[in-house]
Amino acid sequence: MARSALICVSGEVLEQIQYNLFKVALENGHELLGHVSEKIKIQTTRVLPGARVNVELTPRDLSKGKILDVLE
Repeated sequence: MARSALICVSGEVLEQIQYNLFKVALENGHELLGHVSEKIKIQTTRVLPGARVNVELTPRDLSKGKILDVLE
């Protein structure tokens, strides 16, 4: 899939479901499952409930996304 077709949005982590899987609420009220990107794993950045994050979505499945950055 072309990189330009991806959707980048920001949201807030609601809860941690598994080790690298989180429930994220977007600014428009939509909730989705977000998994941590390799960049965050390498940097050993902690993703905690209540943190603001940037999420990358594909147009095919808007119920799953990749957490790219922790903003706060």
